[in-house]
Amino acid sequence: MKTIFVISLFLTAVASSFAQAPDTLWTKMVGRTYSLMGVHCVQQTSDGGYIASGYIGEGQWSTNLTLIRLSSLGDVEWTRSYPTNENDYVSLVSSVKQTTDRGFIACVSICIYNPAQEWYLLLVRTDSLGGVLWQRTYPGAVWDSDWSVCEVSDGGFVVAGKGTPAIRKLNCNGDPVWSRNLEGSIKEMQPTTDGGYVVAGTNNGFFLTKLDSVGQATWTRAYGGQGEQCFSVAQTLDGGYILGGSTYTYGGLYIDFWLVKTDQAGNMTWARAYGGDRYEQAWSVRQTYDGGYVATGWSNSFGTGADDVYTIKVDNSGNLIWSWILGGNRHDVGCSVEQTRDGGYIVAGYAESFGADWRNAYFIRFAPDSRAKAFVQVIDAGPPVWGYRLVHVQGTMNSLAFTNFCPGTIGSLSGSAATRWAMLPNGDSNNGDSIIFIASTPLTSGTIDTFWLSHPNCAAQVTWAVGDSNGTIDGPLPVELLSLSAGVLPEGIELQWNTASETNNDFFEIMRGNSETGEFSRIATLASQGNSATEHRYEYLDRDVTAGQTYWYYLADVDMSGTRTEHREMMRSATMTSAAELPSDYSLSAYPNPFNPSTTISFSITEAGNVRMDVYDVSGRWIRTLTDENREAGSYAVTFNANDLPSGIYFVRMEANAFHATRKVVLMK
Repeated sequence: MKTIFVISLFLTAVASSFAQAPDTLWTKMVGRTYSLMGVHCVQQTSDGGYIASGYIGEGQWSTNLTLIRLSSLGDVEWTRSYPTNENDYVSLVSSVKQTTDRGFIACVSICIYNPAQEWYLLLVRTDSLGGVLWQRTYPGAVWDSDWSVCEVSDGGFVVAGKGTPAIRKLNCNGDPVWSRNLEGSIKEMQPTTDGGYVVAGTNNGFFLTKLDSVGQATWTRAYGGQGEQCFSVAQTLDGGYILGGSTYTYGGLYIDFWLVKTDQAGNMTWARAYGGDRYEQAWSVRQTYDGGYVATGWSNSFGTGADDVYTIKVDNSGNLIWSWILGGNRHDVGCSVEQTRDGGYIVAGYAESFGADWRNAYFIRFAPDSRAKAFVQVIDAGPPVWGYRLVHVQGTMNSLAFTNFCPGTIGSLSGSAATRWAMLPNGDSNNGDSIIFIASTPLTSGTIDTFWLSHPNCAAQVTWAVGDSNGTIDGPLPVELLSLSAGVLPEGIELQWNTASETNNDFFEIMRGNSETGEFSRIATLASQGNSATEHRYEYLDRDVTAGQTYWYYLADVDMSGTRTEHREMMRSATMTSAAELPSDYSLSAYPNPFNPSTTISFSITEAGNVRMDVYDVSGRWIRTLTDENREAGSYAVTFNANDLPSGIYFVRMEANAFHATRKVVLMK
């Protein structure tokens, strides 16, 4: 009997001599006895888990397209195979994306057994549990087609790959809408922020083609020559593109990873090769939140000497930050990489060196890069003495510099801090324009030290900078406020707000006024979490309101030392209505639209129930949840703050009771 098996691995990897690679949180291997199994594409899902597409079968060719659903901790929630006729088989390269209804769309090339043994494009649309909603085949594929798929704003799909036609637009039921031909072996397609698409692949070297919203090519660029093969592409935060593959021409002795960065017109800005004295090939590349890039593939220059999973992180100029390799004495390959929402990474592919059978699907989950986090609190605001408390949150830290003080200011340490820090009395480069404290050894998280500056009479606004081994770091605010909403209920106006983190926070003050620019008064205080590194939600119901009156609200936080910070930038208003004026219909709207950097999403519900609202990008990738909670009948507003997102088109999807709606919003920075 054939059985699915799952193996959790805790293995030692070989790291490079550069910065240390992040910790491995978990690895997972999924396979079936006496069978071949692997994955080619992985994506993080809206609930923090993962969906992967791959294959399962026997012998050289696989027989079925397979989807694997993992939890955020790597536990297998389900696997589904989509059988074809007994003698049909699919290729080893597939693509999957989560759709806005939390289902999935997957595609792969399939050889249908008939006298001609013709290749087709297979597209499978599923629900959230992998159940088939529809399954279609389309002629014109070839055996080595690498198909990519994405959902578009009208609920349809765009598919691209090597074939005739190469670009296909389908409606929500899979019916063809339009198609385009394109030369070259397309390896990946991605939607772009202008509503179009970009495709990349190999055609006598790397090629990159920009398509408009109806698939017409607007330009094509080429990089390298016959010695270069492209496998992956992604749009970058600056509107340009990053391509990944391999080079024989520009690397070492044989074949190396090759990354090519372009501007938004496709002009090369840099290209870099990475590897050893044998063979490397990058199969997937993505930009990271810090502006750098992560790529995965395989190498036989390092590790065991066989093909091993090889993953690298580079900065925005292509300089190597860290590399990571893992494998055994057979073929182990990283096929797909994504950065996770917590700043870590997920790598998926296949492994032949581990497990009981020939080839198994393989997942590796990395922790976030360990950059230090810290912030400074003013505990004594002088003169003549100023006190600064350094609260160290994460990572390692080795310096604290004070600048912009009056001449003659003296720095000092007290208590146990004096054993951990040394002061450079003349500041930077002996110029006397700064006071720098250096840690005797890099300090780890949890450290709280106090530093003192003294001057008999000084009105200067002192500034400071916390540093780690990589330079200056930005410390988080004591309270990182994510959102504030004001909604009308029969009992009053309900305020809801979310914080991403809180450090030494004592309480919140709720401020209310009758106009946006008028006077505000404190109407309530609410105890906070104090210290929290995770997201937290707060609620307050303002019952002292009058029907027909509009009220304006903002929050202030007060830390343990009494320092008060106002959040007027996130001010909200609501007009109290009587019970008879409660909404008569469901609604969803956004204003302003286009927006920069935030927009207010207003919505109404006619009966109590759970309201969930999610934001997706043009590729259907989940961005964040704006609200997911039970609400009474009424009108509400939440904020979509896109400070951390690139310009482009996003979709806000709302689900409340039987009501479903999607609104397009445009971020223009």
